[in-house]
Amino acid sequence: MTESSTPATGRQLELYRIIDRYLNQGVPAQLAALALGLTERQFYRAVQKYQKQGIDGLGRKNRRDKGRRKVVSADFQKIIEGMCLQKPKPSLAWVHRKIQDHCKKEGLDCPSYSVVWRIYDEIPGEQKVYAHEGAKAYKHEYGIIHRWSAAAPNEIWQCDNKELKLYARDLKGRVGRVWLTAIEDDYSRAIMGYYLGIEAPSSLRVALALRQAIWHKPEAGWPMSGIPTKFFTDHGSDFTSSHIEQVAGDLKFELINSVVGEAEPRGKVERLFRTTNQLFVPDIKSPKDDPLPIEEIDTAFRKWLVETYLVRKNEDIDETPLERWKAAIRIPNMPVSQNALDLMLLHVEKARKVRRDGIRFKSFRYFDLELSKYVKEEVSIRYDPRDMSEIFVYADGGFVCKAYCRELEGKETSLREIIRERAVRKNEVKAAVQERKMLAATLLTPSTAKKEIAENTIKTEPTRRIFKYFYEREQYDSTSRN
Repeated sequence: MTESSTPATGRQLELYRIIDRYLNQGVPAQLAALALGLTERQFYRAVQKYQKQGIDGLGRKNRRDKGRRKVVSADFQKIIEGMCLQKPKPSLAWVHRKIQDHCKKEGLDCPSYSVVWRIYDEIPGEQKVYAHEGAKAYKHEYGIIHRWSAAAPNEIWQCDNKELKLYARDLKGRVGRVWLTAIEDDYSRAIMGYYLGIEAPSSLRVALALRQAIWHKPEAGWPMSGIPTKFFTDHGSDFTSSHIEQVAGDLKFELINSVVGEAEPRGKVERLFRTTNQLFVPDIKSPKDDPLPIEEIDTAFRKWLVETYLVRKNEDIDETPLERWKAAIRIPNMPVSQNALDLMLLHVEKARKVRRDGIRFKSFRYFDLELSKYVKEEVSIRYDPRDMSEIFVYADGGFVCKAYCRELEGKETSLREIIRERAVRKNEVKAAVQERKMLAATLLTPSTAKKEIAENTIKTEPTRRIFKYFYEREQYDSTSRN
């Protein structure tokens, strides 16, 4: 008996078992053929094939022309397939009419509509998707996905933003849709930290969520803390900013951005947002005409997170995030202190030179007595965009002092408020100047007013750029003389 070169089918194994009983156990040929549903003559032929070719001889041979068509040649079949794969997707009736016209013109036998339909039906689905819907749809439906997973807590964190179907009111009375910035541990599916607010996604929101994620929480049911090894995000401007790059460098974790157009690797944090919309949002009644304070929504979300999400069984990991975290966590990597963490999360500005009256930054002057040692030297500064009344000064590889601005001291003024106030003040000054000019023009005589306006126009008119025009020579000369 020869060794089988191909895997045996169920029918081959059945034939082999009955033939083996006939040859080695003395089962009569009549009973063996009856058990296989064969005549005795067919059974003897099967025995002969088995003795010559082994179990391979019991298989059914395929026709030599299997997969081929008598009316349609292989090359002509490819032409029909190419017509079916046009974009936009054509109807098979149109394809069949075109084939009929071609066959009449060339004097060929024309395949029937059913043959054309079977040819289209046998085209692989991935080729149809690529041809009719494009490369992006093909990649989404047939592209191979490598779903990586962390081996321990704090190895990989995922972060993303989601606009919830809720409205809220902040401390200044502004109303807007609530944005959730969440950081999820890839291993345990636990929410490490979050930030709720009506502000648009920004690097500051990410930094605040990181602050909560890294440091210890007061709730006993929320023990998650530590610095991640890798921080996985998308390509949003809030994640690719120099601020987040600086934070990653200070906290010594690897910043990874997903490939543009590939949402699959972010599926875990997207599933978190879906759970939030399904289990948390419906219980919060905060419409646009009567929104709740953002602090109240934040308190409710924190309670839902500790009492529901962390202790709810996750189907993907088959246990709760809290249990999985506690079972695998060792000693998390932590900053030296909370103040050190806060300093690492602040914005870093380029080097500034210390003057005799302090440091000039954002058109404000910041001063501290410690700066007297660094006059005419360059120092680096960090600042919190939410409070521009103070900056943190560094030099010689260490912290020097906190420098304060007297104009902003005693009140928390954000950078956005300062920019907005400057724009408002500039518009006020511009309106006042224009009003006075118009009043002054009415007091002058018409001739004098026109003369004054003409002189001011000549003096203040900016230098105009000379554009080149391509004319015929005679037309160009007359134009230049005028």
